[in-house]
Amino acid sequence: MNANDAAEMEAYARVLAKYREAFREDPPARAWPAIARNEEDMEEDLEEEARRGRLVVRVVPKNEQSGSASGASDGEKLSDELTSAMEGDAATTGAPREARRLPGESDATFELRKKAEGGDADAQCKLGVEHYGAERYEEAVKWYRQAAEKGHAGAQNRLGRCYYHGRGVEKNHVEAVKLFRQAAEQGHAEAQHDLGGCYYNGEGEEKNHVEAVKLFRQAADQGRAIAQHSIGNCYYYGNGVARDLGKAEHWLAKAVENGYKRSEGLLKEVRELMNLEVAAAEKKAAAAAKKAAAAEKRKAAAAAKTAAKRAKR
Repeated sequence: MNANDAAEMEAYARVLAKYREAFREDPPARAWPAIARNEEDMEEDLEEEARRGRLVVRVVPKNEQSGSASGASDGEKLSDELTSAMEGDAATTGAPREARRLPGESDATFELRKKAEGGDADAQCKLGVEHYGAERYEEAVKWYRQAAEKGHAGAQNRLGRCYYHGRGVEKNHVEAVKLFRQAAEQGHAEAQHDLGGCYYNGEGEEKNHVEAVKLFRQAADQGRAIAQHSIGNCYYYGNGVARDLGKAEHWLAKAVENGYKRSEGLLKEVRELMNLEVAAAEKKAAAAAKKAAAAEKRKAAAAAKTAAKRAKR
């Protein structure tokens, strides 16, 4: 390699250090194509491109740009250097790549990410939650998927929700149902309710209110407030079960006790209807009693009249 190429390699090394600090993929060279840049404009663009996670930088010596044979050889060496550098020590010695703190990353997130990158399913799911909360949905899906493939029920359910809402992936209710079912079969209450909702609305599965109620009940029995609301709603309207205001009131009251505010309005309505039904029943009973008393009175009067006639004879 000539002096010009050596100078470019030195500049490349400086830029690569910045690149590795900003880029979290391991290694990005496996996922994205190399894009040739001259040393003069490479450093200016690198920081923004690295943040996007879409660029692998490769310095192109001037003699390679002109198409000379020797330049092509040097270019191949530079490309090999890039691959080796991006993969870290693992590319040459087999040693694990050292985790690097990302700009602005908190201590807690850094430790969480190290565990996630080490294959800890719980950490992968929690890291996905952080990304989802920051609306980095594609990154959230990536971590949820890694944990879900290990059988993590929480990650399966959250990945299912990403498919259900179309966040980070294309909306697909059938795939959502598949993931909800995997988590629900492990007893995950949120997934049981989410799967029940799909049956209730006919999304990704044929509409089936009876099956929905069964799943709502499984989640409600675990104290899931929204599921308690849902099963109370089913009893109120008679969907999947016989209409029963008493059972509706029972489940809605539990949901309110567990902090589900949306149940308060329906619970009030149910109780008002129950009071009306009680009042109507009491009125009906009073009317029946009055009618019975009148009949008894007529019967007594008739008996007295008959007795009087007999006495005259």
